[in-house]
Amino acid sequence: MGKNPHERPAVSTDRFATALLKEDSGATLEYGDVKEIETDLITIKYTPKINSSKMNASGVTVEEYVAKTGGTVNVTVVGLTADEEQDYFGSTLDTETGLLTENKNDIVPDRMIIWSTLRSNGNYNLHKIMKAKFISQGEEVKTTDDNGVTFTGTSLQADYKPVINSGDIMFTEKNIDISTPEGKQIIEDWFATALGGIKLTGSEAAAASETVGIPQESGT
Repeated sequence: MGKNPHERPAVSTDRFATALLKEDSGATLEYGDVKEIETDLITIKYTPKINSSKMNASGVTVEEYVAKTGGTVNVTVVGLTADEEQDYFGSTLDTETGLLTENKNDIVPDRMIIWSTLRSNGNYNLHKIMKAKFISQGEEVKTTDDNGVTFTGTSLQADYKPVINSGDIMFTEKNIDISTPEGKQIIEDWFATALGGIKLTGSEAAAASETVGIPQESGT
């Protein structure tokens, strides 16, 4: 297999951002501004979780139920900033001294996670996880790329789940061609606002999307 012209793996992370989830209820789904990470992202992996249950009669399975419940996101970055740690983990940052304080009473916020991956053909996949909570900051880890260069990074983990408002968990747009004006606009819309580029499911959520002018392209 020949070397990719962009000198990246077949699928590699390109951009990463989050947005604070301000309200999630049956009537309202509201996010803050999208904040794109300032550091170099090395890896990201999401692992869905599915619950299943079987109904048996006379020793035979007559029905089986499967429910999507969310999952886990693992991220490795280089040089996470104090501002980003404050956003992700609810820590307190003294802007004058740069002192970052973690306290037992810190409230870890829910955030939307937004990222893009670059494919071997030069096109992009886009992802949005609707509601995630970063639960831990791991030790410094070393990541080595295909060229043998070693990076010292920070390991992050988040649990994600459906939003109450619509039940949506995640949206994905695949194989976006950035060489076209349409493709570039799709990517810019995706990162411009939390709900940009997606259409929520459910009648009330869809109506709310139309009311505030959210683009109606499906992310599935």
